[in-house]
Amino acid sequence: MNGPFETGSLTVDRMSRLQISGNVIPVSWYKTIRKPTGKPNLNAIIILADIVYWYRAVEIRDEMTGQLIGLRKKFHSDMLQRSYQQLADQFGITKRDATNAVVELEKLGVVRRVFRTVEVKGQTVSNVLFLDLNVTVLEHLTYPKEAETGTPEARGRCPPDTVSPKSDATEKLFLHTIYSSVKHINILYLVLLCAK
Repeated sequence: MNGPFETGSLTVDRMSRLQISGNVIPVSWYKTIRKPTGKPNLNAIIILADIVYWYRAVEIRDEMTGQLIGLRKKFHSDMLQRSYQQLADQFGITKRDATNAVVELEKLGVVRRVFRTVEVKGQTVSNVLFLDLNVTVLEHLTYPKEAETGTPEARGRCPPDTVSPKSDATEKLFLHTIYSSVKHINILYLVLLCAK
C-alpha cells in the first residue's frame, strides 16, 4: 500500500523531492509567440521566460513564524538590466538572435526596451539596456481567448480579471494587435481596453 507521499511510481516519487526552479514556459506561448512563418519563435520564448523569471517577486518570510511578511524584486534597479550579449551567452545563441528576439517581444508589446546612461564604478556608460515587462500583454499571450472557451483545464488557468473584447470586430482587432508585429501595439492595446 502506498503512503500519503508515495504515488506508486518510483520516478514520480523521486522527482517530487527535487527542488527545480527557474524559467517556466507556458505551452500557450508556442501558439501566441510566433515567427512570420507561423512557427514558434523559440528564441523569443526562452528570453521572455527569463524576463518573467526576473520579474517574479521573492517572498520574504518571518524567520520565527514562517508567515509571509512581504515581497521583494530580484534585481537592483526599477527595471531589469540585461545586455543582448548576456542573453546570447545564457541561451547559447548569437547576439544578433538575442537582439532580434527582444525586438520581436517589443513588437508584441510584452517587453519594452529602455536605454539609459548609468554610472558604474565611477564610469559613465551609455546605452545600457533595461527591459520592462507589460504584464497585461503577458496575460493575453499566456491565457489567449481560446482558453476561455476551451477545455475546463484551460479555463481554470485563466486569471479572473482577464479582459475579453466586447464584439467580434473588437475581437478581430484585438487578436490582430496581439499576433501582429504592429510597431505601436501598446497604444492600440490601450484603445481596446478603454473600449471595454
